[in-house]
Amino acid sequence: MGLTSEQFRRRFELEKGAMEALLSDVLGWPRAKIRDSNRPLSAYEIEALSSALPAPVEPELTPPPAPAPPPPALIFGQDAPHPQGPRRQARYTLYAHEDFLEEADATGRAHLKRRVALVLHQLAAHGRTSVNKPTHGENLGWLRAPLGGNGGSHFYLWWTRQGTPILKGHALDRPRAIVLRAVRHHDDHRPLRVEGEESYLHLDVPDLEEAAFVPAPWEQPQRAFIDAHEPVRVLAGYPGSGKTTALWKAVDARRGEDVLYVTWSQSLTLRAEEHFETFAAPDTHVEALAFTDLLGRLLGEDIVRPPLAACRAAFAEALKRLNPERLGPWRGRADALFAELRGGLIGAAQPTRPFELAQPNTPRLKDTIYRSQRAKLGEALVEATLVLAALLEAEGPLIRFFPELEAAWRAAEGLLATRPLPAGLLCDRMVVDEVQDLTRLEVTVLTELARRVAADRHRAPFLLFAGDEGQTVRPSHFHWGPFNRLLDERLAPPRKFTLKGNLRSPKAIAEVIDRAGELYDFLPKDKRPRHRIPPDTRFAASAQLFYVRAHPSMARDFVAAFDEIGGAALLRLDEAPLPWLEGVGEGALLLPEEAKGLEHQIVCVLEPGAHLTRLAAMSPTPVEMAIKREAIDRLRVAVSRATETLIFLDVSPSAEAQAASLALLGQPVEYDWRDLIEHLKSGHVSPEARVTGYIKDALQLQEERPLQAWRRARQAVRLLGDPELPNGVADEALRAEAREVAVQVAWSLYCGGAVAGLDLDGLRAESLAAARALDREDWAVALERLGAEYGPRDIERLLPLLDALLKIERPPWMRHALRRRAQGWRRRLYRASEDPRYAPAFRGYIEGWLEILDVPAAALMDEAHTLRKAALGCLLREGADLKAARAIHEQLRRPEPRLTAALEEAQGLFAQAAARFERLGDAASALRCWRAAGDLDKTLQHRHAAAPAVEVALDWMARLRDVLDERPADLHKTLTAAERRWLKAQLERSSSDHGA
Repeated sequence: MGLTSEQFRRRFELEKGAMEALLSDVLGWPRAKIRDSNRPLSAYEIEALSSALPAPVEPELTPPPAPAPPPPALIFGQDAPHPQGPRRQARYTLYAHEDFLEEADATGRAHLKRRVALVLHQLAAHGRTSVNKPTHGENLGWLRAPLGGNGGSHFYLWWTRQGTPILKGHALDRPRAIVLRAVRHHDDHRPLRVEGEESYLHLDVPDLEEAAFVPAPWEQPQRAFIDAHEPVRVLAGYPGSGKTTALWKAVDARRGEDVLYVTWSQSLTLRAEEHFETFAAPDTHVEALAFTDLLGRLLGEDIVRPPLAACRAAFAEALKRLNPERLGPWRGRADALFAELRGGLIGAAQPTRPFELAQPNTPRLKDTIYRSQRAKLGEALVEATLVLAALLEAEGPLIRFFPELEAAWRAAEGLLATRPLPAGLLCDRMVVDEVQDLTRLEVTVLTELARRVAADRHRAPFLLFAGDEGQTVRPSHFHWGPFNRLLDERLAPPRKFTLKGNLRSPKAIAEVIDRAGELYDFLPKDKRPRHRIPPDTRFAASAQLFYVRAHPSMARDFVAAFDEIGGAALLRLDEAPLPWLEGVGEGALLLPEEAKGLEHQIVCVLEPGAHLTRLAAMSPTPVEMAIKREAIDRLRVAVSRATETLIFLDVSPSAEAQAASLALLGQPVEYDWRDLIEHLKSGHVSPEARVTGYIKDALQLQEERPLQAWRRARQAVRLLGDPELPNGVADEALRAEAREVAVQVAWSLYCGGAVAGLDLDGLRAESLAAARALDREDWAVALERLGAEYGPRDIERLLPLLDALLKIERPPWMRHALRRRAQGWRRRLYRASEDPRYAPAFRGYIEGWLEILDVPAAALMDEAHTLRKAALGCLLREGADLKAARAIHEQLRRPEPRLTAALEEAQGLFAQAAARFERLGDAASALRCWRAAGDLDKTLQHRHAAAPAVEVALDWMARLRDVLDERPADLHKTLTAAERRWLKAQLERSSSDHGA
């Protein structure tokens, strides 16, 4: 039974008048009901009353635990930018036409010039920009990148690259060349000639870094973060405010460092690596890892990040096995309960605070600690959470629903246990992007890694973090306050920096993002993101906002047509089923957590009006407010993915839902869905435009939606057609890019194991055809072996794959995909070294194998030596393939006397082996070899190491030798014939007795 109203009043120390007012205002009780102070309150009523209290703080039921002793203070060096020294070569070579340089300087406003500089940085490092529009007709081959606006005008950078029709046969048609031709107004499509090489200036990295021709792209707030000297720094900002760019530049501005760069996704680590290959100092080494790859390094195993939807589904199934009555206030809110357990009960557990744990070495808070930390939810909700947690724990630990947190817990425990730190993780600087996606438990992995590095190097690494509390679409319960306290407790007091601008989104879309952020004002203060700031949009590029209202059948047709547009994304705001879609096109829909970190030229958000009306209808209870906070975060992430066009599609909306959508979008003109599709396709009429869009989709979707990525890659290749025909793609660079992307996506599918539901024969055939069309038979061989290895995972298939990979230059996308299988393959490689069937293969280039398997350069030689030792030992034990054993022995990095002696013994060099065993103090092995060599004197010297029976025999031989040594001279002459017969008979009798 719940509390009575009188018990509730006493617990929260309320005056009678205040309690009566609360019952009347919140619950609407009549006067007679209020006077019954013994009337029990339901769980819902307790929750509603608790949330209405000014400060719902539950009294301490038990004394608070003693605080943990502060950890030893860390020693940091002096962090300051270094004067620029030698620079790297850009990954792509930029050639700037004199017209471009003049026009870029004449664009007017400083923010436009900085936008030009930012685009040049992207081209130099990545060979592409976030948005590119192809041209057609006489200008076929030029690409246009938006630069933003100035006084109502909008400008584009016209550029091209090696292999395009416009550059074919020109002197600048060189490998990895990018030609910057002009800055033009958006409606200027006059024919544009390349002109001669003498009109171009080569821009190298110093030109871009030192603002020789255009100003540096960094805003002053970014610059303050880059130049700061505090050892622990935190950078917060809106979507598109330049957080990642500032992190990268902070690394570029230092020299001679080992940097560990950690972020959430594989695609972001790949882009970071491409950037640092161009702009980091030559003596700086950057190891870019997705967070799951970092866990894999620490644990020595492949960590697969399960889709959040799959974890939620497993959790929902477990809840169905409970009596629905036990769900209490969580009934019908399975996703919210999942988020609460993940972020509040499991993700808040830290191995550095064992006094807070329910059980030793278990990632789960004590009930009392959880009550204290989550008191603002209200007593009813907190108690219901703990009851349900206990019921679920009766079937197994709660961590089973959160496998990525289980891996993080084991990694943190290993760091605290001071297990040897894997090579490649000792660093001078740790840089973490998208930190809001991490729970406190996962952040603890980073803090304890930093502490371990400090212990091993006697100096702590500098730490840079960036994130946005308002983009928390994974249930991490991230808030800046607890995060900063954790850094202060385990590392050092952090300094906070905030970026106010939006440098990525066009102004119209940035305003939609800000209007979505205004929804936070309807939340209690403790649920709102901290340090919210007004937009300061500098990227005034043109943007298009469209609103579509359709009946279900029309909406289905719209989705089907929209899905065929390249560079476009369909976003649903939650996992609730869409009955009107009935499975058609559902595989193409992205959730906000899947789209996070991606950019799409066109974004269509499905049913935002219904989403907004659900938000408005939520009651002011703690659980509803928690759900509302996450829903607003998801909405902001969804609308911020668009770089040019944002569409809202409402299906048979109510008047209220339609008004909410239009208000958020800024009252755009409503479009008929057919007219809008025709308008959108008008920008994608050429095959080049469609292929460009499909390529971008495939690259962005391959991590979160691999099957959809493969569909887009296939569409891009199939659209190439005959380059000589009008409907074919004549741009050889684009044709090559489409085929490489098809190989890349197939490679990622095989490495990630995400091939369920795929036609494997079709995947194999089309990816091999794409590789061979690129004249990359080496890729085809490796891809075929990778596909074969995906099946029965035995060593026999792994070694040929590694040999094939040794023969090719592996592009970054291939190396990053292989990392997802690297730890498991390494373990199999160690097993192979101890198998006589495969040990002979270890006379090859093992260092190359290990490099493929993500072993850092600093550890390559030692690990190769370990594997060769194991293989050599296996061959010697089995007496197999002495030729291979000799070859492996010659390749050992350093002398291994015991293995050398064993090899000499196997080769029949018994005396050499025996002498070596003697020097090693191995009397038993020396005895064995001296006996095999037939040296009785040496044998007798070591007979004490023999088995008792052997020692007896050796003693007899010693006595016999002494007797034989005493044989009289001319014995054969002095013995009679009968005596000689007797002696012979005795020897024969002795021999026959022992033989029997």
